[in-house]
Order: sequence, then structure tokens, then C-alpha cells
Amino acid sequence: MLVMPLRTYSVQLAITVGVVLVAGLVGVGGDFPLSDDWSYAHTAKTMCEQGQIDILPWTGASSIFQSAYGALLCKLTGFSFVTLRLSTLTMSLLAILGSMQLLRAVGVTGSLMALAIVTLALNPLMVNLSFTYMTDVPFTALSVWAAYWYLRGLRRDRLVYTLAGAALASAAVLIRQHALMLSVAATVAYLLHTDRHLRGRVVAGFAA
Repeated sequence: MLVMPLRTYSVQLAITVGVVLVAGLVGVGGDFPLSDDWSYAHTAKTMCEQGQIDILPWTGASSIFQSAYGALLCKLTGFSFVTLRLSTLTMSLLAILGSMQLLRAVGVTGSLMALAIVTLALNPLMVNLSFTYMTDVPFTALSVWAAYWYLRGLRRDRLVYTLAGAALASAAVLIRQHALMLSVAATVAYLLHTDRHLRGRVVAGFAA
């Protein structure tokens, strides 16, 4: 059972409020593409309206998972770059919260953790890409949370945590292909983890 102290919830609330304030200052309006996100929006729009996966030659990333949730949102609200932009802002918040959990899990707390979170949240690339439908931010969010659950599975010897990490890593692969290396790294870590018996290591490594 995961139980977090009240202070953790307070920090998470503060981060959420901060993201909302930045979004309010920058603004999310304007039904138009930014940077290259028109190519990813095309896939989401086609999936929503035609039920087909149409990835343009311009698109380098796999972007299937991102297109899938983008298509679902468009089914609910109609196609709009504003809707897609808001989905990326949500992923940005999840990336920041996930980074906080991952840092805490590896023993980084206090001012050092605060510095790391602020560095990520206010990084010009992070802020800029959070207001687009590019793949970078969703990929980061899923990768960070995958790493967190992989780590919990490794330390707690809980297969369900490992499977959670694997599911998130798989979703990240369906956004950007090189997330596959996260699963490879997790598998190696499980196989080399000498605190559990060989059979447990093999099962966990296979699950990862």
C-alpha cells in the first residue's frame, strides 16, 4: 500500500498550482499548430475521424500511443489543437510529479530535490514543448514513471510494480522508439540484482 505524508501532498499541490499559473501566463488558446506538432496532430485527427493510423513520412517518432489518447480526446471534444495542447500540459505536470517521486525514491530530498524539480519545470525546452503537441513531454512523463515503478519493483521484490513499469515503458516506446532502452536497462538490473534468487530475477527480468 502506498501512503504518502501530508507534506508530499502539499508539495504536489504546490507544483500543480505552479503549472496552472504558468499555463495561465503563457496561454493555451489558438487553434493552430506549433513547431512540428502538425504532423502528430494529423495522426491523432485521422485516428479520430477515420479510425486509421496514418503516420506521415515527416514524423520520425512512433507517436501511436500519443495519437491514441489524442484521438480519444478529440472524440470527446472535437478536434482542436487547444485540446491536444492541454493534454501535453497534463503530461508535463505528470513528468514533474513523477520526477519528484523518483528523486525521493533514490534518496534525494530537501533543497537538492527542490533545485532539481525547478530546473526541470522551468527549463526553457520543457516549458516551450509543454505548449505543443510534440512527443518530447509525453515521452518524458511515461519514462520517468516507468523508471519509478521499475525501481520500486527492484527494491520491494513486487512483480506488480515491475509490470507497471513495463506497461509504462511500453507506452513510452509507442511514443518514441528509444524508450526500449529503458526496458533493456531494467531487465539487466533485475538479472544482476543479487538480493533475490535466480528464478525471481529471471521472472522479473522477463516481465520488465
